[in-house]
Amino acid sequence: MTKKERFVLWLNKLGRGCNRITIVVLYITIMIMLGTLIYGANQQKATSNVTVTYSRPSYTVTFDPAGGGASSSKIVKLGDNYGDLPTPTRAGYTFAGWQTSDGTAVTSTTQNTTIGDHTLSAIWTANTIKITLNKNGGTGGTDAFYYKYGTNTFYTDSSCSTTLSKLSLPTMAGYTFVHYYGDGTCGGNNGERYAGYADVSYGFASDLCTDIYQDATLYASWSAIATTISANYTSLSIPLRKMIGYGGTQFGWDGQGVLTVTAGGGGGMWTYSVVSATTDDDDRAIPSPDSCISLSTTDATTGSVNVACQVVILEPKLLGRWNYKYIIRATSVYNGTIADIELTFDCMPSY
Repeated sequence: MTKKERFVLWLNKLGRGCNRITIVVLYITIMIMLGTLIYGANQQKATSNVTVTYSRPSYTVTFDPAGGGASSSKIVKLGDNYGDLPTPTRAGYTFAGWQTSDGTAVTSTTQNTTIGDHTLSAIWTANTIKITLNKNGGTGGTDAFYYKYGTNTFYTDSSCSTTLSKLSLPTMAGYTFVHYYGDGTCGGNNGERYAGYADVSYGFASDLCTDIYQDATLYASWSAIATTISANYTSLSIPLRKMIGYGGTQFGWDGQGVLTVTAGGGGGMWTYSVVSATTDDDDRAIPSPDSCISLSTTDATTGSVNVACQVVILEPKLLGRWNYKYIIRATSVYNGTIADIELTFDCMPSY
């Protein structure tokens, strides 16, 4: 006999002693209690056996280096930290991190809260570049200047607080300054001019701030001044003078003049030397230049130089007239220009 059959039999026995209404009420009460017990048991069973699984979505994060090389990407789950991030490099700049499209900074410990694929962009800070000026033998003028890479504004100081519109140029005797050029080791081309020339009002080339991306040196270019030299000298008329020497009487001549040398095109320092000596009378001995001509020089930056000359000739032969010719060579210290000057002494015996 099943549980249901036994329950019905029990109700029939119970009904013999109760009226029909009581039996119905009792039956309903018992069924409600049984339903409550069965529902509770089923609910407990369902709760203990159900497992809920939630999978977080993953998204592609693209890294835009913003001029610092090729882009890259990685997969990051929603709610996870971004983790290891790439470190790009870019000439003239220092990498300062990553940011979202709205400018929010992102680090390796930042949690990804963006729903969907998205891009992070590199942040760059322009480097301060120092340019040292090598004057290549010149003196004076600006020694160095600074700029922020990529920005065509120049400064006198490393903090970039005082602007500089043009350079103070160096000078060198015998030369004209042309420009400052680079050697290509820190950007740009070897020999390319970057500063100090007339086309940029002695300021800076427009591509300097983007060509040279790190501290560098620029070198002065000079052009030798076209130099000519001319001599202005009046030959000395040397009178006969009696000179008392050892072993008897000898005759001689002496005289002194000034040789004015005019150096055109700016002059410069010149050195002088006697390179030859001749006479129109082969019977007469030529006095040694060292014994009869003294040369002294001064700086010819004003265009002229004086050479003091003196001749003392001891000559026993008194008859006739003759001359001595000396070639004095002037050489430019700065560019090697040579000019030969003829210096003539006419000797006329007189009593």
